[in-house]
Amino acid sequence: MEKKKKKKEYILLDHIKSGGFGSISRALQHIHGLERLVVIKKIKPEIINNPELKESFIDEIRTTFPLNHPNIAQTFDYGEEDGQLFCVLEYIQGVTLREIQKKLDKTKGHIDLTHVIYIVMEAAKGLHYAHKYKDQFQKNAQRIVHRDISPQNIMVNFEGIVKVIDFGIAKAKSNINTTQAGVYKGKPAYMAPEYISPGIYDHRFDQFSLGVVFWELATGKKLFTGKNYIEVIKKIHKCEVPLPRFHNETISHELQEIILKMLNKNPRKRFRNLEIVYAELDRFLHQMDPNYTSTQFKDFIQQTFRSEIIWENAKIKKVLEANKKP
Repeated sequence: MEKKKKKKEYILLDHIKSGGFGSISRALQHIHGLERLVVIKKIKPEIINNPELKESFIDEIRTTFPLNHPNIAQTFDYGEEDGQLFCVLEYIQGVTLREIQKKLDKTKGHIDLTHVIYIVMEAAKGLHYAHKYKDQFQKNAQRIVHRDISPQNIMVNFEGIVKVIDFGIAKAKSNINTTQAGVYKGKPAYMAPEYISPGIYDHRFDQFSLGVVFWELATGKKLFTGKNYIEVIKKIHKCEVPLPRFHNETISHELQEIILKMLNKNPRKRFRNLEIVYAELDRFLHQMDPNYTSTQFKDFIQQTFRSEIIWENAKIKKVLEANKKP
């Protein structure tokens, strides 16, 4: 009896972007007659022959696969096909914070401070969950640190849901690879001072990085800048943070103190964890606007990116129709 050929589980639809590690594509996943859009991240064939880089990719999957939180992009699957490693990620139809900044700069618009606070709160929730995550079977704390929080790695979908993405260089107890001395991973402008100086760092690294994002969203300025990588690193090492109110007078003294505490050079003087940051910001937000809800942020995103939403929906429809033709 001839064995029935298994239906292909993933159908690649279109290419999204390429990077140093490989490529990211949109795909259609088939599960028991059901379908959903996903993202497939592939690493370059030549990288798979490098044991260290291959293990780094496996580390990302090992770290993120068990995570299940509304503010973290999920990892659904991984495998190897034709000598190429891949992982299957949650598809987020939306924009990064960097794209929001660029759009507002182009249109000379601005993001209301209430929305900024909400974004940081939601990102803090997702990161705190990762920081405190315990293995489901042995109940061992995994001590996950993202290490690359930046406007590029926080997304907002078009329903207004904030998602932390790309745990590609996350450090966790389960990791096999460790960073060599003198080798920095992540975007330099968002690194914490303790990562640059030799020493131990923990989840408060992510708090500092999120604090940089907070400072920049609230002021509309870049915090640590320089002509080159070395200049940026030196500024972070000094950690001289201008008062946010100098750039935005609508920032209250109380909110300024929260931002500056997140950005304290000494990790021990920051908030104990991001759950406390969330609670402080939640209290402050509802003092500032007692009627604020997530719907207001959703409306802001949908109004700001109205044309992009229409264009993206039309593109997805066209790609799906093309791939369903016999």
